[in-house]
Amino acid sequence: MLNDSAMALPRQLSPLEKLCDYAAIHRFAVLSDDFNPIHVDREFAAASPMGGLIAHGPLSLGLVFQVLGNALNERERSGISVDLYFRRPVRENDTITAGGQLREDQTHTYAVWVRNQKGEIVAEGEARVVSAAATGSPA
Repeated sequence: MLNDSAMALPRQLSPLEKLCDYAAIHRFAVLSDDFNPIHVDREFAAASPMGGLIAHGPLSLGLVFQVLGNALNERERSGISVDLYFRRPVRENDTITAGGQLREDQTHTYAVWVRNQKGEIVAEGEARVVSAAATGSPA
């Protein structure tokens, strides 16, 4: 059973969707200064074991943080710890969706996921709300 402070957290994280087209991947490359050719050079990426361009992993992670940010208040957002495991690459022109649900067995912990348009899990893990507001401890 969840305690009162956990009940204040939303049970579901409303999903958000993002198209990982070349423009989004390139914008992230510029932002992060990560121009690894597997992300930005179609010819190189096609000849690689990946068989084509893949998005930077933090694009998926960022979408998880957006979902959390939309669901939680400012104090709760100030103390989030996320463990995310990348299960498969996000390919150019994939549409990814992130979401999550409060776990019944661990208060203040969300099971979070990112899926592609085929419904395949591309990343999954946990997000723990460890802020003073969520734990009930003083600020």
